[in-house]
Amino acid sequence: GYKDGVIVHDDVQLAQYLFAPDGRLILNDFNRAEFMLFDEQKGKYCKYTNGKGAGDYRAPEEFRDDWLDEKIDVWSYGNNIYVLITGLWPLYEMDDKKTKEKQKYLINGNLAFLDPRYKGQNYIQDQMIEIMYECWKYKPEERMDIFTVVKRLRETLKEAKKLGIYDGRF
Repeated sequence: GYKDGVIVHDDVQLAQYLFAPDGRLILNDFNRAEFMLFDEQKGKYCKYTNGKGAGDYRAPEEFRDDWLDEKIDVWSYGNNIYVLITGLWPLYEMDDKKTKEKQKYLINGNLAFLDPRYKGQNYIQDQMIEIMYECWKYKPEERMDIFTVVKRLRETLKEAKKLGIYDGRF
């Protein structure tokens, strides 16, 4: 959400966040960032390509080497939620040495396994799981944008405070 255009971070993961001295959480390391170009005639941002994505924390369209936009960061944000909830990396149950198998698994429309016992534990966690699944919509155009993600997170926090279940740690 940059006022002058769309910036794709292209490497959103938990290790990219830092706490500033004043306690704010800051997204760091924009070495892979893409500043999307705007087509004035069509009135929209231009998608771009980045070559086939490496690793297994990326969106399916990166593994297919499709046209990309900021929705790849939204997918990765869903991965961050998964890690925060479970304490595990997405697709942890697959051998780490089989990255290509993980990529094919995601390309085929599969998602990381979430034990059903995580649901129904508390309001905040249930909302986070819902947001995660919205971030993990297979088709990028069906995914929430990051502004909607932030809005939903803020609504969750507001409701948790109202319910008296927010402990003030974040």
